[in-house]
Amino acid sequence: MLLRAIRYHYFEFKAGGLKCRWAELQQKHRTCEGDVQAQSLFDEFETFVLETDEVLTSLSRIFREDSEMAHAPTVPRDAMDTRYRRKLHDPHTGNLAPNGRPASDYGVVGESVSPEFATIWDVPESPLRGFILRRIIEPIYDHVFVRLCDAYSSYRGRPSGNHEKEIYEGPLDLFVSAVECLVAAVSLAVPVIVILNLNTQKQRLVAATCLTLVFPFVALLLSKQAQPIFQLTAGFWAVVVVFLSTANLRR
Repeated sequence: MLLRAIRYHYFEFKAGGLKCRWAELQQKHRTCEGDVQAQSLFDEFETFVLETDEVLTSLSRIFREDSEMAHAPTVPRDAMDTRYRRKLHDPHTGNLAPNGRPASDYGVVGESVSPEFATIWDVPESPLRGFILRRIIEPIYDHVFVRLCDAYSSYRGRPSGNHEKEIYEGPLDLFVSAVECLVAAVSLAVPVIVILNLNTQKQRLVAATCLTLVFPFVALLLSKQAQPIFQLTAGFWAVVVVFLSTANLRR
């Protein structure tokens, strides 16, 4: 951010200098006499226009790039902790990151990520994944796993050390995908079962209307990877409803 500000102020300073040069050119134009002075003034004016175009083009590019940087996707805290912070603060790696920057610039595990860091591609975290990670996995780790480790260390007569969180993304993604599949199946199965167990057509219409208002919110909780599974499950239950309705009509 500091380097971007320095670059912007540099070109802004050059633009201010061009304004002063334009005032000087206007003054020379008023006192210009003869073809020789006119040609010299035109050459100077042409140089001024080319420099102005270069500076304004650079300023436009800077504004565009800074705007893109300001709207760049932020780095998720979990990804920063897992991929960078735990490795950078390893005692064997020293106080510097591989790129030469101090490891303290990246923060410590658990801290929020500085807005100076951004990602090239936006990978939004699904609300369901964040809920599982922060409301289920981390409490289980803190209140169950850590206490079991401390109890085992106490039983073996060893000192209780600091237990660093290490939540691997592979197993976590598999677990979240399984939960998302379960949520997709349940969210589609429950409305079908409720509607089929109602007696009158009026009750079914009312229930279908209410469930239609709730149904889209389930898709908002799922990640992009789970959307095809959700659509496949919806298609499956649509076919099931057709068969069940046909069977009921035959009766």
